[in-house]
Amino acid sequence: MAHQVHNPMFIPPADYVPKFWARVAVGSSDTCWPWLGKDITTHGYGRCHYAGHNVIASRVAFYLATGTNPTGMCVCHHCDNPICCNPSHLFLGTQSDNVRDSMRKGRQRHLRGAAHWTAKFKGTDKMKWKITDKRRLDPNARARGEKQGSAVFSDDLIRVIRRWYSFGLTQMRIAEFFGCDRSTIGYIVRHKAWQHVV
Repeated sequence: MAHQVHNPMFIPPADYVPKFWARVAVGSSDTCWPWLGKDITTHGYGRCHYAGHNVIASRVAFYLATGTNPTGMCVCHHCDNPICCNPSHLFLGTQSDNVRDSMRKGRQRHLRGAAHWTAKFKGTDKMKWKITDKRRLDPNARARGEKQGSAVFSDDLIRVIRRWYSFGLTQMRIAEFFGCDRSTIGYIVRHKAWQHVV
């Protein structure tokens, strides 16, 4: 998945480059280099201050490593790890490239024709299926849980949240720990959200 920010890149001051890389866990070229800064977006991307703007850290890493200005393009991840800043894991692409990459890797599934879940209703009264099957979706027709591109929690964290709640922790305490709204925890513990996680 990639993140697109339309602000111009500029040559940073000499002291910025070492400060930036000090906030990245630099390792070997084949491993992910996670962003260590405190600012992380809700989609899991590292965020830093650059050129007077809050910018996705992987975009800055790509620019500093390659000298290529990513403005107007997406900086995509080969590794599918949004917090990764390893330049060898990053590549430039259009929004279309990013969506195709996401679909190929199973993070988004947009099925068409006979494979689409509504195909079974062809030739029937559409109002009928809209009313009777309004909330029913084929679970194989879309990315769910941690495979869904904007997921904040992993399947394992959902199990931890439910376990903590069963041990008597309040929804409010759990929400404060994870930095989310109490209602989010309520949906999780009542199995209204993340229903596929047992």
